[in-house]
Amino acid sequence: MTPIPAAYLAAGSLTFEGFGSAYWRVSWGGAGYTGPQTVVAGINDSDGVTSPAFAGALPSTSAKALAFTPACPALSTTNAADYAPTAGAAVLKNNALATFTVVAGPAVQALPDIARFLLVATLGLGVVTFAFKRRSRA
Repeated sequence: MTPIPAAYLAAGSLTFEGFGSAYWRVSWGGAGYTGPQTVVAGINDSDGVTSPAFAGALPSTSAKALAFTPACPALSTTNAADYAPTAGAAVLKNNALATFTVVAGPAVQALPDIARFLLVATLGLGVVTFAFKRRSRA
């Protein structure tokens, strides 16, 4: 799996599109987001302009999520006014109306400096040994 680049989480936009138009958009990163800020007016947004973007980065270091705060079926006004991080772990609901709580994954520990050196040295030794044995067979 290729992780989402950190720069995308700092500022970006997620859209729901169809028939060549954006019908819904949530943008984050405040002034750091400089992309499109429009959707079709009157469907999910009152005037078709979603700016300014939500001020913070997209939550990614915990089980929190970015949530639409007005009551449904309210139209969006701006991303800054309509979205906020959940207070705790996000609770999601699927089409069958079953809910589940997002659980944060385990922290990934970095290798200590000596382990990095040993890993590279071991891999290098393995490559040299393989090349030597392959050459001696020829």
